[in-house]
Amino acid sequence: MGEYGKRIAIKGKGESALKMIARGKLTLKEIAEDLELPLKRVEELANLQPV
Repeated sequence: MGEYGKRIAIKGKGESALKMIARGKLTLKEIAEDLELPLKRVEELANLQPV
């Protein structure tokens, strides 16, 4: 997969993480593990969510 493809895949995972965070059923660590994203990235996305 080229660099562009990797960026698209990461963007898609980020969008999925935002949806999962909004549902509030999983921990941030579980989301990171399920989507194979760094926990730090999921935490950054969680901080973007309105309270």
